[in-house]
Amino acid sequence: MKIKTSIKNFFIDNESECLKGKIKTPKFNLGGAKIFVKEYPGIEGYVVELFSIIDPIHGESRATGIEFEIDDWYVRINIYDGWKYFTNGNVKDFSLVERDAKKWPTDDLKSQNSESFLLQLKNVSGRFFPNFYLDIRGGEKSGAGRNEHGSAHFHIRESGTNKDLGKVFFPMVQDYELNKTKLVFSDDCQINRKSKKLIVSWVFDSDLKNLRDINKEWTLRNRFNNRTY
Repeated sequence: MKIKTSIKNFFIDNESECLKGKIKTPKFNLGGAKIFVKEYPGIEGYVVELFSIIDPIHGESRATGIEFEIDDWYVRINIYDGWKYFTNGNVKDFSLVERDAKKWPTDDLKSQNSESFLLQLKNVSGRFFPNFYLDIRGGEKSGAGRNEHGSAHFHIRESGTNKDLGKVFFPMVQDYELNKTKLVFSDDCQINRKSKKLIVSWVFDSDLKNLRDINKEWTLRNRFNNRTY
């Protein structure tokens, strides 16, 4: 299923290389929907943020120059390939295609508590990022099998295959507030620079909510692990 719209309904954000605009009465859940431009099939991008408008100011404060009405949907589409076609004015309209549910990270969801932070992390990050999601692991000092070691970090895992694409070391909230300590990507990290920028944005935006949440989860999952610090 897909829905067609005009580029006139979107603000072209060159700094973030994304489109911010409106959709009227979508016929399906736009979360994770893929952008499709008939003239330029190589363009790759996905819906990473959306919400129903109950006050036009909520959309207009994000999408400069776009007028919203109540019950419109605000939509942000991150573009990962083909941004030049938007900046040079070549794209006049495009479609949003419903994302295949089979490609969403599940990792045996039935066996997990639907309220757990890890499941929320996989679902939320899997919707924000195009081809991967984030995962936090733990362990015990005497536990057999997989146990974490080293400073606080999360793993980047490929959607669908669950392949480990690398680690990202993150600071404690207090450390970031005092020293603005940055994320550190492992040397074997298999994602590009644009994807790294998206992860940095996700971790530190929203008044550090995501950073606080992953700090809390890391501490909880590794509270009996003497190989972490």
